[in-house]
Amino acid sequence: MSRLFRAPNQRLRQRKFEQQGFDHQESTMPSVPDPDTLLSLEELRERRITDPHLPRSYRNMFLNLLY
Repeated sequence: MSRLFRAPNQRLRQRKFEQQGFDHQESTMPSVPDPDTLLSLEELRERRITDPHLPRSYRNMFLNLLY
């Protein structure tokens, strides 16, 4: 009777060893500017307000926003 139980367990063990693991992608960190070189919120807001390519209604919306 123990032989009957041994055979299915043996097959399961063989299947576990035959399975392949996951393949992971190798990733690299993106290049980003240093924090000291980024614009402040005030500078970004000023650029939005004075950008002639943006519609006037959009620029006016930035005038009303509080930061």
